Amino acid sequence: MRRLILALMFTLVATSSWAQQRVFSNQEQIQKLNACYRYLQQNYVDEISLDKCVEEAIRATLKELDPHSTYLSREEMEAAMGSLNGGFSGIGITYTILGDTVVVRKVNDDSPAQRAGVGQNDRIIAIDGKPISEYSDILGALRGPKGSKVKVDVIRARTLEHSTATITRGNIEVSSIAACFKVAPKVGYIKISTFARNTADEFIKAVKKLGRVEALIVDLRGNSGGMLPAAIKLSEHFLDKHEVVVSTEGRNEVYEYAAQRRGELFGTPVIVLINESSASASEIFAGALQDHDRGVIVGNTSFGKGLVQRQVSFDDGSAMRITVARYKTPSGRLIQRPYDNGKSDEYYRDISRYHHPDSMRQDTPPIHRTIRSGRTVYGGGGITPDVYITHDTTTMPAYMTNVVKENIIQRSLIELWDTIEPKSIRKRYPTIETYDANYEVSDIAIDAFCRMVESEDARNDKKYTIPLLKAYIAEDVYGTGSYEYIYNRHHDKVLIRAIELATKREEMESILGIAF
Repeated sequence: MRRLILALMFTLVATSSWAQQRVFSNQEQIQKLNACYRYLQQNYVDEISLDKCVEEAIRATLKELDPHSTYLSREEMEAAMGSLNGGFSGIGITYTILGDTVVVRKVNDDSPAQRAGVGQNDRIIAIDGKPISEYSDILGALRGPKGSKVKVDVIRARTLEHSTATITRGNIEVSSIAACFKVAPKVGYIKISTFARNTADEFIKAVKKLGRVEALIVDLRGNSGGMLPAAIKLSEHFLDKHEVVVSTEGRNEVYEYAAQRRGELFGTPVIVLINESSASASEIFAGALQDHDRGVIVGNTSFGKGLVQRQVSFDDGSAMRITVARYKTPSGRLIQRPYDNGKSDEYYRDISRYHHPDSMRQDTPPIHRTIRSGRTVYGGGGITPDVYITHDTTTMPAYMTNVVKENIIQRSLIELWDTIEPKSIRKRYPTIETYDANYEVSDIAIDAFCRMVESEDARNDKKYTIPLLKAYIAEDVYGTGSYEYIYNRHHDKVLIRAIELATKREEMESILGIAF
């Protein structure tokens, strides 16, 4: 009997050990996950909704993959698609949050908010009768289906009158062109904020608005990407028929995207501005022009996001974006910078590569040759500029460190607009040109700024404080693109260098190794 018991124990231990060591197949792993949720649903001590559990499980799973495979909830998808489609349904304001109040920074022309009487610098203190302090998602509360209504309680700027407005939500168009003007008599400047469905068409309209120009500067700094077709279509405007824009290489398939015709801007000298926040579609456009020797790239090395995501939508409106391929530029360069699966935090913290002139990792980057002139370009880590501009951080005063992150400039202007109406400035300076030449920043704005940064050194700072305040005031008074017109033309050394190149065609041709 004792031998029988020992034999049975050995069998049980061996069986248990085998069960623990056996590696499940992929199908069995899926069944294991399903079994876990079934057991929770049937036996957990409290009744639970599995929505949150499933969402977190998907997020955790994708986090073990590359840094760009991701899950988006229904709300996140609505916000993302609104941006990419060039619009959304809402009330048409831009705002900042000050304590438990929403301060209206801008009211779109002919928007539902404007028609309801909401004005710049008004305070929204409640939405649908609920105080702002009780909302965790103010943006979601203000947006909603077209035709639906939202009630806002408003304290009027300057008069402090309290009123209630019922606003019918409508379509709010969002242009991907953030600025468009001439930076020199024959040089046009166009800043693109994102690559959306209508970006290429909006770009051509912007070019026509500029009138006759002999060179273009396309600013992609801070542009994190968007839709691949938009990047391809924009690139086609500058390339010749059949020239490759980009290729994608996945596990089972390779695609190549080429221009279908000669673009109307083929032959126009172009300079593309990029920085470490230019990613994805921005890198595709910049890489295509660089590889075909069609444009000079100026600035800092781009982010290095060269992975193709395919979107898988779920019935509840959520979706996951899964990496299925890698982008390659026309010369065969990989745009994607190195990463380790499951280490996305380290990937996004990796800023050391921007600290030295070639902006690459310390190892030697892969060398490639451009298609027309055969000059050297680099792969394996974003798009490296032809003309590198170093970051100027050593001379920046300490009080400027958190100015952008804490919205200090916008907050300081709240006090200014509580005192005067923006249109009073426009009445005195009818055009942005007269404003640029003659306007002096109000003491009210300077006093507020100095108080918020706790430094009197800012009062006479003509390199940072005064120019930035003047530019933000212009944006509030004259509209989108005014900040770039006032600040960038005078103080942005990347743009200033680009203007020099645009007006010296011989230098551009020397860099590219070709003649226009």
